[in-house]
Amino acid sequence: MLSAKPISRDSVVETIIASIRESLLRGDIKPGQKLPSEQEVADQFQVGRGSVREAMKMLSAFGVVEIHQGDGTYVADSPSPTMLESLVYALILQSGTSRELLELREMIEIAYMDLAAAKVTDEDLERLASKLEAWRQYAQSLDVDPEILARLDLEFHDGIIEIAANPLIARIASTVEHLFFASVQRSLQSGGGFERALAGHVEILDALRSGDSSEIRRAVRSSLKHWYDQLRRDRSAVGGASLQEP
Repeated sequence: MLSAKPISRDSVVETIIASIRESLLRGDIKPGQKLPSEQEVADQFQVGRGSVREAMKMLSAFGVVEIHQGDGTYVADSPSPTMLESLVYALILQSGTSRELLELREMIEIAYMDLAAAKVTDEDLERLASKLEAWRQYAQSLDVDPEILARLDLEFHDGIIEIAANPLIARIASTVEHLFFASVQRSLQSGGGFERALAGHVEILDALRSGDSSEIRRAVRSSLKHWYDQLRRDRSAVGGASLQEP
């Protein structure tokens, strides 16, 4: 049973969604459970069925409920990557490179690389090494496309995310990494940018091979130091507050 009380018209949908969230947290409704009918929910909240239908469509888009035509609406019985869509779009709307975004990237990279280290095989390590070698060879070719060069950089990270083998983490991690695409493209074209990035990736690969969490943290932070330094220089150039070392 959903916890409900009459609500104002302008907050109907949000309140129905919040009620379902709270009922799930309390355990009043459980994964796989069938929800009351549209009419029953409308009666509980003393609202029209249209508002209930809209709330259920939003929850379905989030992957929280599954609408079975002719049978009713059920709470999803397992988490789905679509549940993270609102967070993913919130991240995509981030513009530029901020201290907060860099901190999020650092936290996410350490987490998914640590998870990957517990699952990685010799074959996985060989594939990652091959990605780095292909990246190096492309960078040395005569006609280098900056966009392709940046995509090859991100493919290395995507390869590690795939090894971590967690679709929920993958949805967030891949989004965070790809938020830096434009910045990566610019960085790789700067003096010594590719060499610095390649060295950082080799360091990360060695840390994965070791399986040592402290080495993974050190490698990630080392690879991101350039980004923190650049952000510090950008802030100084416009008179912004100084940043502390991560």
